[in-house]
Amino acid sequence: MYVVSPSTRRHERHVSVIPITYIVRSCHLIPVWGTSISSHTTATDPLDNLQAKFFVNPYLRHQDFILFRLLCNT
Repeated sequence: MYVVSPSTRRHERHVSVIPITYIVRSCHLIPVWGTSISSHTTATDPLDNLQAKFFVNPYLRHQDFILFRLLCNT
């Protein structure tokens, strides 16, 4: 899996607002928790405040996942 993290410059987040027409598709990010999770973490906490790295799920579309499973089983 690929690992992504927020872009920073001089220890500050580097972000920009883009037009929605630039977005090609969505992606599924899985947080990299490490060895432990804080007991103060709740389901309503935004993940960008909790974690700096994420795995990118390569099985974005369920059709791709099914195709991959079929190809691996042959």
